Amino acid sequence: MLPNRPLSFQDWYSNYGADFMKLSTGTCNTTLANYVGSPFDPLLCNDHVNCILEATNEARKAHMSAAAIFLGMVPTLLSLIAPSLSQLALLSARRPLLALFLSSGSTVLFLDRLFRIESPREILTRTDGERFIPRLKRQWAILFSVGEYLLAAIAAINAIWNSWQLGNKAVVVWKCELNFMPLIWVLGPPFIVMVVAIPFQFTTIAKFLRAQACVYSPLTVPEHVDSKREPGAMWECMAREITPAIRHPTIKLEEIPHAETWAVFILNVGFCLAALQVLFGIGVLSSVLFVSVRDAIWVGLRYVVSTGVCRLLLALELECMKSDRRSGD
Repeated sequence: MLPNRPLSFQDWYSNYGADFMKLSTGTCNTTLANYVGSPFDPLLCNDHVNCILEATNEARKAHMSAAAIFLGMVPTLLSLIAPSLSQLALLSARRPLLALFLSSGSTVLFLDRLFRIESPREILTRTDGERFIPRLKRQWAILFSVGEYLLAAIAAINAIWNSWQLGNKAVVVWKCELNFMPLIWVLGPPFIVMVVAIPFQFTTIAKFLRAQACVYSPLTVPEHVDSKREPGAMWECMAREITPAIRHPTIKLEEIPHAETWAVFILNVGFCLAALQVLFGIGVLSSVLFVSVRDAIWVGLRYVVSTGVCRLLLALELECMKSDRRSGD
């Protein structure tokens, strides 16, 4: 139970908000009082929804239906531009915190054909051309990394806050009493990534990526630490985390190990979870009420921006890691 959670019907989107507020507190004040007295009762919540809808003209209902249809297509659109689970798993081998931020801002995960998972060698192989992004020097690597974290954090906050507002300013018709359904949906990707990324850390390719990253860190060993001693595991983990791929050299294709069978199985499980998360998002967003088409476009655009930023950041990291097919020549 969440006794202190914000109640529905207290805040509205701007386009129809004034009219719905007038209906809620005026014509439907009795059902509103009943709902406020017991906000977790679905019958009382639905009674108030029905009261508002009965007092709403048919043209506005048609507009709300169009908005719900538009929002219902948003998860599918996002799944075409979102980062893939395999790519985030690879990034988590070196930078798990950044991978978690990117998954939190991506809203969904990229969906390819069912059980068609990109192998690490496919992801890290450049099909043509050579690396066009030069390596950064030590003094710029940390600044570049901070910029990545800021953008990823802003994208994640935008996606989460957008979902929180959608839950409080609209109503999911099949779970009227629960105004945090959009928030549950948008928090699905970081959960799925953790399910996959934690066991992925024990794969040979994750160990290979971490071993290669140890040499190229923007951090230096503090002066008070004996230079003859090896840095601790925590220090190495921090160094890898804040070191962007643009600081590392390109990975050689022939050195990339193959993924274990159990790792591929874990990725397939994660892919199925990602597909279910998209379906859940379609069910949630296509069921919202009291949202205009204009407001729905704004909500969808905010999701697209967050997802696009996360995809670009991940693409930059992977581009600096990719191997030229001619590297072995």
